[in-house]
Amino acid sequence: MGLMIGFCVSYCFLRLLKRAPTKSPVRKAVMISSAALIAATVLIDLPMMLRESGGALYYFMIGVVFNAVRFLSLGITIGYQYKKRYG
Repeated sequence: MGLMIGFCVSYCFLRLLKRAPTKSPVRKAVMISSAALIAATVLIDLPMMLRESGGALYYFMIGVVFNAVRFLSLGITIGYQYKKRYG
């Protein structure tokens, strides 16, 4: 799943490169990665939390924190590689 998310974020980054409001490729990639994080949280994690009971909120928050770190590092890496390659 991580490879598919990375592919989708990098594809959107290259397609929307000129349309994003910032000049820095790292910021653009982080913005797209953040949008992917929000979409994944709303579409996957939130319905699972609402269906479960007990400590579901605790595990939901842990999952959101781990995914936030993962998606943020993905965006930074994609933006940095683009900046390194194309200046």
